[in-house]
Amino acid sequence: MPPPPEDCDRLETPPDGLGAPVVRDAGGAITDIYATPRGDDRYVEGDGRCGEGLTRATLPLAEALALAPAGATVHLLPGMYYRAVALYRRRGREHAPIRIRGSRAPDGTLLSVLCGTNAAGSIYPKLPDGDDYAFFNLVRCEHIEISDVAVQDCWPCFVYAEDCTGITLSRIDVRAGTYVLFARGRGSAGFTVRDSRWVQDPTGALWSEIPWDESHHGRYAYYNGALFGSVDIAGDIRIEGNRVANAFNGVRMTADPRAGPPPVRAVNVNVVICGNTFENIRDNAVEPEATALNWHVFHNRIRNCHAVFSLQGVRGGFWYLYGNVLWFDDRPGRPFQGHRGGQVYKLDHREPFPDRPVFVFNNSLYLRTFLIKNARAERLIHKNNAVQFCRPEDYPEPCLCRDDRDFFRGFPYRGGPWPASVAFDYDLSSKSFEALRREHGQELHGLGGTDAGFRDPAGGDLRLRDDSPARGAGTPIRLRAGHDWAGSEDWSSWPRDGRPNIGAWQDAGLTVGPPVVRIAPTG
Repeated sequence: MPPPPEDCDRLETPPDGLGAPVVRDAGGAITDIYATPRGDDRYVEGDGRCGEGLTRATLPLAEALALAPAGATVHLLPGMYYRAVALYRRRGREHAPIRIRGSRAPDGTLLSVLCGTNAAGSIYPKLPDGDDYAFFNLVRCEHIEISDVAVQDCWPCFVYAEDCTGITLSRIDVRAGTYVLFARGRGSAGFTVRDSRWVQDPTGALWSEIPWDESHHGRYAYYNGALFGSVDIAGDIRIEGNRVANAFNGVRMTADPRAGPPPVRAVNVNVVICGNTFENIRDNAVEPEATALNWHVFHNRIRNCHAVFSLQGVRGGFWYLYGNVLWFDDRPGRPFQGHRGGQVYKLDHREPFPDRPVFVFNNSLYLRTFLIKNARAERLIHKNNAVQFCRPEDYPEPCLCRDDRDFFRGFPYRGGPWPASVAFDYDLSSKSFEALRREHGQELHGLGGTDAGFRDPAGGDLRLRDDSPARGAGTPIRLRAGHDWAGSEDWSSWPRDGRPNIGAWQDAGLTVGPPVVRIAPTG
């Protein structure tokens, strides 16, 4: 039965009084604050007694955050938010963070849109600092969570965090920007970005049109950023469940070279990058610089990436790359441009090298390029990886797939001796291992010249067919306590009878790696 006319008239009449923008619990503590772009009055669905709605006064975002204590949630009601916010020494607690939460429509559409300057200016080669634009400029803040918002055109940063801890972004959808989150300072640690999406260049020109050097250091260098970037931070980073598309980098963490080489345990310690999808990445999906210690990179899906893992000139070690799935269906750039060939592991022929082991195991790759080019390596253990190279006859586009691609080109660098601390074995490749065995004594148990038996490699389905030769052809990965990892006990990837599959996929799912054992940063 429809409501009587007098009820409808009442719903079209402003109320005599308004609910307060601040909600307190029985003890008087602030629990919720309602914000809008300009602090107008809003009807808040289901906010009154017995689930009824209530018209509330609201606050502009900056005023709302100025009142928010630990444990409070600032609700961003639907609207376009244009005013950037600077927060200094705002502190939540580990189990009671300050939450900034946007609104969604019933179908899940994000209704709180945070808008930047819409001015894509390059700051290269400088990295972001407190003088650059960020929608949220955080200094010495602790335990702040931002979730369920759409973000557009925040150049160079959506969030800039200096000497901050416990900052989390989740379920956000970002368009454009150089960095989604950039952190700076030895007092910074404990950052999480999860279940979010970033499309840096919605047009796709960064991947398919713009020359690499122009986007790296030229007229389009405002693209030279990442979903998460940092300089000189302690670590404890988790990047999980995100989708990054048409971007220059996925994750890039560095140290300021002007201060000299940092101690290995001082910066970029304890990093987990897992369950993400990286698509059309013009430079690197994962790029530590200077030093990196205790990095776990696993269960990521990577489609079309110029140089997937950049480990060039990096000290540290205890890196574990496993269960990742890499494939291609396109190549970057246009004809007569450079940096279109790519590689999987971007290494260097010059020191420094990691002084602790690097384990790359049980990944599945469908490639049009080399694993390593013109480089040296130390302490690299490469086992149980399934590598299928494309066949030129399957690709009508000239030069998209070439028959002269193989595991290595120029490795070891300039024909030097094979490093004693580097071991390749139990891998599978559709290219022959004969020369590698004969010249360097590697891949003695590997399967060379063998089709991997992926279900649909060109379509990104790198699970093994029932008849795949990779089934049961791998070897357990064993880590010795204190030597191969930071754990207090030895660890094995296969504590059961039989042998694992080669490649990312085991019968029960993606390959499981070692637990993440935290190493306390120092310095």
